[in-house]
Amino acid sequence: MITHFPRDLSKPAGGPAVGSIALLRALARYADLDLHVITDRIRQGEPYRLADPRCTVYPIRARRWLPGFLAVTTTERWHIARLLEAIRPDVVHVQGQATWVDPRRWPAVLTVRGIPEIDTLYSQRPFRRVRAWYTAVTQRRDRRRYRDVICITEYVRRRLAGHFTGRLHFIPNCIDDGFFGVERRPEPGRVLFTGSLIPLKNIDGLLDAARVVAAAVPGFALRLAGGAEREEYLESRRRRAAELGLADRVAFLGRLSREELGRELAAAACLVLPSFQENRPMALAEAMAAGLPAVASAVGGVPEMIEEGQTGFLVDPHRPQEIADRLIRILQDPALAEQMGRKAKARAQAFRSDEVAARTLEVYRLAHAEWQKGR
Repeated sequence: MITHFPRDLSKPAGGPAVGSIALLRALARYADLDLHVITDRIRQGEPYRLADPRCTVYPIRARRWLPGFLAVTTTERWHIARLLEAIRPDVVHVQGQATWVDPRRWPAVLTVRGIPEIDTLYSQRPFRRVRAWYTAVTQRRDRRRYRDVICITEYVRRRLAGHFTGRLHFIPNCIDDGFFGVERRPEPGRVLFTGSLIPLKNIDGLLDAARVVAAAVPGFALRLAGGAEREEYLESRRRRAAELGLADRVAFLGRLSREELGRELAAAACLVLPSFQENRPMALAEAMAAGLPAVASAVGGVPEMIEEGQTGFLVDPHRPQEIADRLIRILQDPALAEQMGRKAKARAQAFRSDEVAARTLEVYRLAHAEWQKGR
């Protein structure tokens, strides 16, 4: 598996890393699998063995002397090719960047976790339009070369129509089953956001909505769990919260461990996710498993997860007043929140790790068999 695999598994950054760890732990229950992980999140050091999940981890030891969007298609791709020649895997599972691997050389499976050419447009990096154009061209080229593609949402198939020539398999994200065991003790007025603190997640719109909610709901508290790519962005959001009179209502928690996140989910009355772009957010899947109702943007694959008015509310991320109205409705009606949370938990059963791992393993076996047949 090639993915964003962190050195510290207790505090993974981003949905792809979280989903990969959960999937690897589920796959490790199959005694006949020998799992290897190549990661771009560790730049130095020798390969090492983990007991949980049971796998060998290989850092991409490629010096980042090129911008990331160029390194993915050049130096990183070259180093990955060398590692694959040494490992000689039966199947290569690429989680995210289609350009990491030339699928004509290996029996490869691609999981499309996000759409980087869109995400890049919301980044804080220079020349983001050039980056987005180059990413779109190279991703489209390599997506078409994979014989097997796992889509975690129907949205991906629609949005990237024409990018795929291989078989499409629809398998949702795999989550840590521990979230199903969260014992809910919701505190009135408490709202949780979890995710990276980046412009893509619409933090400004969330703070504008929070000002409206704070005026209507006594005891309202917004807790933002997640790290920031840039410290200056985090500090500017702190200042904005203070300017809106929310200094004592908004808490920036930083990146949380799985245990800390579980405690936050237990205490929250509602999840909020007002992003401008999402595929199938892990934050929402984990909250559903824990039994939380959600207010989330009607973008990407989110409408495939939330049943409007039943497990949560879908909103326009460009309308803070709409976000606030839906939050107020849930916070002022605990019975509705409890009912929504119960239904959300039932829908989340499809994300259980055993089922996702079994379906993924079927794709591996198919890809390997087809490769062997064609040699």
